[in-house]
Amino acid sequence: MGLCASKRNIVDIKKKLPDKETRLTSQILCDSLSLAVVGNGEPPVENGQELYQFLFKIDPRMQSHFLGAHEFMGQDPKQNTRFAKQGQRLLMSIHTIAANFDNPEAFDKNVSDLIKRHEDRMVEPGLWKLFFPFFALFIKTKGDLTPIEEDAWRQLGDRFNSVAQSTLKSMGMPYEED
Repeated sequence: MGLCASKRNIVDIKKKLPDKETRLTSQILCDSLSLAVVGNGEPPVENGQELYQFLFKIDPRMQSHFLGAHEFMGQDPKQNTRFAKQGQRLLMSIHTIAANFDNPEAFDKNVSDLIKRHEDRMVEPGLWKLFFPFFALFIKTKGDLTPIEEDAWRQLGDRFNSVAQSTLKSMGMPYEED
């Protein structure tokens, strides 16, 4: 299951949480990631491939920023072993970022390192802001999110973008103001 191991099942997803939520935001995020697990085997590998397929469909600009992905369209991510491996890497990064949300130093370092690894891809600054809203939509294709989970993903996306834009600025690259 990755860093965000969860005992949650589909029945739990549909259950409404109490108004006085006591879990940390990272726990809420990790619980919702039970819908997009990482690991060996068919379902986890398909999760990564389906994520690529979803991203390329919802915003074709995304495709140009994944090395070699510009050659593939529509259903192709599910037919290519490259996306099986890369999909697991992408989901593992998301699991790591989510698991570290309540640890600002670790979260910021993970995000900053991710942005630096993508320097040569020339990712449009605005796409960093869109990634996690798109990812939350992807999770919803796998099952229901509670309002609390949706808010947790919004918070993560906002903070991710803030760190991403700050990192881009410090690197002298194009960035957007928050």
